[in-house]
This record gives sequence, C-alpha cells and structure tokens, in this order.
Amino acid sequence: MNKIKQFWALLKFQMAINLLIILMPLIFIMGYIPYLTRSPGHAYNLAYLLSNQNIFFVGFIAIMLLAPEVMRSAATSCVWPTGTEFLLTRAVDRRLVFRARSLLVYLGILAVPVAMFLFALKSPGLQLAEYNKISYRQVVNQLAGSIPAPAEKDGRSEKITIPNGNTLVESWHIWQFLCVAVCTQVFVLLIYPLKYRRFILWGTYLGCIFVPLIISILSISRILSISPHDVSRGESLSTNEAVFFAFVAHQWIFWFVTILALLMGQLWCKRRFARLEQ
Repeated sequence: MNKIKQFWALLKFQMAINLLIILMPLIFIMGYIPYLTRSPGHAYNLAYLLSNQNIFFVGFIAIMLLAPEVMRSAATSCVWPTGTEFLLTRAVDRRLVFRARSLLVYLGILAVPVAMFLFALKSPGLQLAEYNKISYRQVVNQLAGSIPAPAEKDGRSEKITIPNGNTLVESWHIWQFLCVAVCTQVFVLLIYPLKYRRFILWGTYLGCIFVPLIISILSISRILSISPHDVSRGESLSTNEAVFFAFVAHQWIFWFVTILALLMGQLWCKRRFARLEQ
C-alpha cells in the first residue's frame, strides 16, 4: 500500500473509532445561535462578538484526537477504545498516523468558523452598539469605513456601522481557533513522555478555564466599586479587543506568523511523535 492510500486508510480508521468526535462541531454552532437568530435591527457590542466560550472545546477536541491515550486511563480505554494499540502493533508509519490525526483535528475545529466566514461574505456589514467610550473611539479610528450612527434625542450615539465588520470578526475567530489548536498540539507532544502527563494535562486545561473566570470576577468587582462619577475612568479595552485591533491593523503579519508556527510545529510534532515510545 502506497503512502497516500495508507494515509486515507488511517484517516478513515481514526474517524471510525472516534464517532462521537464527529458530533463535537455541533457544540461550536451553539455559540453562533444568538448571532444567527438576532433581529435585523439588533446590535451587539464588540467585546461580546469577540468572546467565544467554544475556545475551550477546541483544546478538548485536539487532545481527544491527537493523544487519546494520554487523556484517558487504561480502564477507560478498555470501554472506549482509541485504536492506539492496534496502530502501534502494525507496520504503520507513525508519521502518517500523526498526519491523519492532525488533519482530523483541523477539519473538526475549523469547519464551523470557516463556514461562518463564508456566510459573512454574503452580508459583511455589521452594526455595533458600543457603550464603552474607549472601545467606541478605537472602532471609529481603527476599523476602516466605520460610520457612527446619527445622534439620538439625548445627543448620544452608541451605534456604529462597519462595512466589513462581520468578515473581520469571523476571520478573528478562525485565527483564534487555529492558534489554540497549534498550541494544544505542541503542548500535548511536550508532555507526552512524562510520567504524570495526565495530571499536567488536566491541571493546565482546568487552569485555562478557571483563571480567566477568576480574573473576570475580579474585574467586575473592581468596576462595581467605582463610584458613578468615575465610571468613565473604569472603562478600558478587554484583552480580546486590544489583540483584535492589533490583528486588524497588521493582518498579514499575524497570518504569516501563525501559518509559519503551524508548519514548524507540525513538522516538530510529527518527528517527535514518531520517536516516542508508548
């Protein structure tokens, strides 16, 4: 069997033993339901559109497909087999095994955001309702073509129309998902040969979930402690917003560095996986 046929055979085998994973992209769609079902005149703020709780599932899916034997205990693997023992006891090129797993990871993770980006091309315009004064100024100044809506009766206007806002937001989601997938892949292969890899893996994963939650709670507490006269002082850009504005201003640099990291990381992980002993 030549390399190409062997690769597709491995890909189909990985899909067959991970049937539950095929349904995981449905979780990604749930995060888009409010966005897809909104009324035509409804507008969200930028921080809401940039945030994505699905980012934790990106790492979860990558772990389940790239290193299922690390994620699960021996007893669990007997109930839900991962196919690892079968692959490693046959004359199979381990580099091809890793390529098949990686392709399955990126197909599952990027299918929904890429589909949403293509959907956004049909209606690229976006209307924001931005109440944060700093975010409002950044949107108007840094996003090309941004048009503030006419002022209301009270002389204020929080709404902004961005001609290509939807495409910018969806390209941000693709970039965000891709970065998490690459980082997860490298991290898994770094801890792969360690004795306590499962504890390190789940400790890090749970930390990535709860640390931002704690920071958000502390931020909310700080905002609530600000007096009404100092509300404007408490306004600031979120981390997502700050990175997003940098991403929009230097898109080609962000994409070049990300694709380079993807290629270099893929080569390194493939060689490392081929050398590791189970």
